[in-house]
Amino acid sequence: MTHPPIASSAAARKSVLKLIAASVALIGLVAVWIIDRDGPLGAVAAVSTIVIAGPIVLIVAIDTAKALRLAGSRSAFLGLPELIFGALACLGSVGGFELLFFGNLKSPLFVSCSFISGTLLLLGARWLHNGWRATRRQRL
Repeated sequence: MTHPPIASSAAARKSVLKLIAASVALIGLVAVWIIDRDGPLGAVAAVSTIVIAGPIVLIVAIDTAKALRLAGSRSAFLGLPELIFGALACLGSVGGFELLFFGNLKSPLFVSCSFISGTLLLLGARWLHNGWRATRRQRL
């Protein structure tokens, strides 16, 4: 039985730096989107966030988790992708609830939208819990 090759810690470090850079770019685009909501720059930031930056952060986070597992890392960075996804999911669900309750309470889709926001909140809380446990876990 052959074992997969173990990645170097340099590859894991490079992958974590990519994740941090992609997350900073995503946060910057969201900040521009919020600040210039009605202007043309806000629209470009919104489209860039949804179409480009979001999927890139998702792919980089999956790659980071895989690289850290292959490196056999015991560091706190092992749970970083789940912590980022959990935080984004919780923020998204809070935004969904805010739009529902302060926007259109009488919408015919209120029940399904509140169910989706609630599910996203539970999923985000689970990711935060798993990510936090992965940062505290030590291998023997």
